[in-house]
Amino acid sequence: MSKPFITDKPDDEKTLAELKRENEYLRAENAYLKKLDALLKQKKKQALKKQGSSKD
Repeated sequence: MSKPFITDKPDDEKTLAELKRENEYLRAENAYLKKLDALLKQKKKQALKKQGSSKD
């Protein structure tokens, strides 16, 4: 997966616009990963619940 808004330049050489785009990209990536984590935890919890109820 390419990261179009993240450049190889050191942070002190980036323009304000580049830093803002990078920040926006990283916020979106962070939100995506948090949502994915929550969904995986929910799926695991449901699988454990289903597995526990089938033993009864």
